[in-house]
Amino acid sequence: MAIQLPALIVSVEHRLALESASQRLMMMQSKRCTGLGNTPRRASSMAKRTAAQAPALPSMFSDAADEPLKIVGLIMHHPFFGGLQRTESEMRLFNNPRFPMSVSDLIWDLALPVGSDRDHGYCNPLKLGESCHGIGLLGRCLVTTCGGDPLIDRQTEFVKMLDGEGVNVLAQFDEEGYHLVELYEPDKAQALLVIIKDFIFQLLAQSKEGS
Repeated sequence: MAIQLPALIVSVEHRLALESASQRLMMMQSKRCTGLGNTPRRASSMAKRTAAQAPALPSMFSDAADEPLKIVGLIMHHPFFGGLQRTESEMRLFNNPRFPMSVSDLIWDLALPVGSDRDHGYCNPLKLGESCHGIGLLGRCLVTTCGGDPLIDRQTEFVKMLDGEGVNVLAQFDEEGYHLVELYEPDKAQALLVIIKDFIFQLLAQSKEGS
């Protein structure tokens, strides 16, 4: 991906859910970076949790030596959500071999604070209600997934939430495939790269027009 895309590829850390907004802010402010200009960010699956909280991300660059990083877009590929109430797609694909719901449930059991369930805001942003309205500060978003992902119903609702909050969101839903299919099928990986490349070039063009 780093070879084929006009982008700096940065690995996003996966971590346990933080208990409060203040903890998230403290974590972000503890990590500094010099300015990188207008930058789109990509998050795949679990890294979505970092991307979805992106309204707070610019704070981590407030003390940068040069210009602070300006996030102009987010790319969320097969974003990973959960919830107590099973969706139709989760029930239909409950025991799929690529990503069974038992694996999803285990991941959330390990990630969430002790005593929390899968309706915790870190897992199910649709349950955040009024406290999630800051998500409207996000830049343009690309959300990609496919019909064989058991999480597609949650991903679809997430896109609707973004749209309802005034976020400029582009959804690319492929009827074929499964969770993280591009890791196993080169043709799907290439198709994904084309979508991401087009999105990045659109962001760069818009950024130049606004500068």
